[in-house]
Amino acid sequence: MKWLLLLVSALVIVQPIDWTNDWTNTWMNERACVPLVSPAPEDLTFSGALITYDSDGVRAYRAGLPTTYFIAFGGSNFNEGGALSPDGRWYAVPHGTIQTIATSDVQYRVNELRIYTTGAIPQLRWRLPWSLAAPYPTLPTLHWLAEDTLVYGQGGFLTGFDGYRVDVSDGSMVTDDRFRVHALSPDGTRGFLPDADQWRLVDLTSEIPLADFPRGLETRFTWSLNSEQFVILTADRVLMLYDRDGRPVETMLTLGPDRRLWNLSWVGERHLLFSLYDPYQGRNPLYRVDLTTNTIVDLCVELVPYHDGQPESAVIGSPDGEWIAVIAADQPDRVHLISETARYDLMPYVGGFLGWTVE
Repeated sequence: MKWLLLLVSALVIVQPIDWTNDWTNTWMNERACVPLVSPAPEDLTFSGALITYDSDGVRAYRAGLPTTYFIAFGGSNFNEGGALSPDGRWYAVPHGTIQTIATSDVQYRVNELRIYTTGAIPQLRWRLPWSLAAPYPTLPTLHWLAEDTLVYGQGGFLTGFDGYRVDVSDGSMVTDDRFRVHALSPDGTRGFLPDADQWRLVDLTSEIPLADFPRGLETRFTWSLNSEQFVILTADRVLMLYDRDGRPVETMLTLGPDRRLWNLSWVGERHLLFSLYDPYQGRNPLYRVDLTTNTIVDLCVELVPYHDGQPESAVIGSPDGEWIAVIAADQPDRVHLISETARYDLMPYVGGFLGWTVE
C-alpha cells in the first residue's frame, strides 16, 4: 500500500489552463488529474455514511461494510420529496398514495410524515400526521432548520397550507410558516421570498428585507453549511458569492452562452463543487472552487449528464472535506471516491447522492 500511494502521488498532474469557451473570470484556473485505482484497496476508509437514492428507496454505505443497507424503501414513501437533516442522522419523507383522477389529473395524497434514523441499524422513529394533496410530480419542500428541527406545510395547492415545526427528538409540533420560504438558510434565519420579478432576501427573525435579486429561469441560491454566506447564479448567468446579509463578496465567473451550471454544492466552508454541462457535446466536467486561493480546479472527471432524468445528484463532498464521491460518465454503473491523490472505484452504482452523514 505504501508504494502504491507513492506511485499515485507521483502521477498527480496540476497545470494552469484556459477555459474561455466555458466561462470568463479573473481567478486562477487549474487542472488537477489523479489516476483511477480499481478496485479500491480493501482497507480504504472514510468517516460517516454515503446516502444515495433511486426508485427502490434510500440507502446508506459505510466503509467496512460489505454492501449498502436500506433506510427507507420506495413505493409509498415519496423519496423524491424527502430530505436529509444537516448532520445526516435523520431522513424525513412524505408517505401516502398516488391517486389518478383523470389522465391529466394525477395527485400525491400524503397522510404521514415519516422520519427515519440513518445509523447502521436504521429505525422508523416517527409517524406524524400530514394531510396533503399535491399535483404529481410536485411536492412542497421539507426544510431542516437544525439537526433536530424540521418545518413543512399541510393542506393543498387549492386550499392553502398551514406550516408546522417538528422537534424530531421528541416528536412535538408547533405552528411555523417558514416552509413557504425559498432557499431557507440552514440556521432558519434567512430566506428568499418572491416579489414581482425579484427574489427578496429577508431576515426572518426581524422580517426586515435585506437585498433584492432579479429573477431568471436559471437563478438559484445555495447556502454555506454555517449560513454565513451563499452563492447565486444570477439572471445574467454570473456565479457570485454574497455574505448572509446580501452584500457581494466575490464574482467567481460568468458562464459561456451555451453552458449549464449543475451539481452546485458546498464542501465545508471554503470549497464549492459544480459541473458545467455542454448540451451540444454532452460533456459535464466537474470543478472544485477554492475560496481561500480564488482558484477553480478542473478535476479531470466527466459526470453523468443526468440521473433519473434530473441534472443533479452526481457528486457530493464529504463533511470533512477529504473526499468527493462521483458518478462518472466513463463508468456510470460505479461510484468513485476522489482524494487528493487518486480516484478509487468504490462500489456499484445504487442511485444518486442525497447526503453524507457527519460522524
